[in-house]
Amino acid sequence: MYSYEQPRAITVDQFCRVYGLGRSKFYLLVRDQQIKTLKIGSKTLIATEEAERWFRSLYA
Repeated sequence: MYSYEQPRAITVDQFCRVYGLGRSKFYLLVRDQQIKTLKIGSKTLIATEEAERWFRSLYA
């Protein structure tokens, strides 16, 4: 039996696709410190825990 394990981090494109945001809106959220990102080399990532925290905060 196979088990699907959620990735620990996603790319900006994946985040925008999953949550229905444009890149401009995403970077506004980063600028306003509503979302924290990780920088690995030239790649910007969002921890899945951080993405879920941000999403839950929309309903608070």
